[in-house]
Amino acid sequence: MWRRGLGLNPDPIVKKSIDVTSVNVKPFTENEKPKEEETGQTLFYGGKVIVTINGKNLDAEPLTVRFPGCSGLEEPAEGTGEKRVYTCTLKKIGYLSFTVLTTAELSLLWASKVPVPYPQVTMYTSMGRIFFELDPDKAPATVDNFLRYVKEGFYEKTIVHRVISANAILFGSLDEKMKPVPTHEPIELEKTGLSNLRGTIAMASATAQFFINVSDNQFLDTQDGGYAVFGNVIPDTSNLNVVDEISAVKTKTVGTYTEVPVTPITITRMEQTQ
Repeated sequence: MWRRGLGLNPDPIVKKSIDVTSVNVKPFTENEKPKEEETGQTLFYGGKVIVTINGKNLDAEPLTVRFPGCSGLEEPAEGTGEKRVYTCTLKKIGYLSFTVLTTAELSLLWASKVPVPYPQVTMYTSMGRIFFELDPDKAPATVDNFLRYVKEGFYEKTIVHRVISANAILFGSLDEKMKPVPTHEPIELEKTGLSNLRGTIAMASATAQFFINVSDNQFLDTQDGGYAVFGNVIPDTSNLNVVDEISAVKTKTVGTYTEVPVTPITITRMEQTQ
C-alpha cells in the first residue's frame, strides 16, 4: 500500500544536462562586435580575443573554463543558457588548449585547440618594406616590449641612425632631426638562447633600440653581457635585398653620432600584421 511520505518524490528536482555545441575564438574589437558568421580570422599574439561558448542549459550550473595560453580570462557580462561570452589576451603561440568543464564534478564538456601563429611585424621604410617574425617562446619579455612600441606608433618618423657596413643596421633611437626619442623604462636583459646570426633582430638597448644583423655576429651573444635576439627578418629574397641595400649606403659622422646614412632613411610606419 502506498503511504504519504514514502516512495517517489512528488516534486523531484531534475538536473538539466549541459551541452556545449560550439566554441568560437575571434579577435575582439571595442567598437564593433565580431559577427557570428565570420570565420577564419587570424588571432594575434598579444591581442585581446572574444570567446563565445554556445550550447544548451549553460546556466544550469557554474562552468569552469580553462584557456592557459590566454591571460586575464573573464566573463564581462552574465551569460544565458544558450551563450556564454569571455574575453582574454593571448600570451602564447602554437596550438593552445581550450576546455570547458562543469565546476562541481569537473566533467568535460568541450576540448579543442586554438591556433595562434608567431607574431609578425611589417616595417615600412623609405627604402622598402621589411617583414619580421618574432619569437615570444624564446623571448617573451623582449617581444612584449618591442610590440608595445610598435602598437604605440613609436617608430614612425624615426630613422636608421647607424649603418655598420655589412655588419648591422640600427633603428629606434633618433627622430628625423637627430634628436633622441623619449622611451619607457628599460627592461631587464633577457637570455633568449638565440644567436646573432645574419637576418636576426636583436635589442641594441634595454628600451626601443634594435638592430638587424647583416652578417653572422655570434660575438654579440656575449659582448657587454649579450644582445638579446628576439626574432628574424623573414628570409625571402625581397626582404634580404632591402636589408643589403640599406647596409651598403654611404655614411657620415653627425656630431657625436658615427656611421649615419648620408641620405636619411626613415621608418614611415610599423605595424603588427600577424
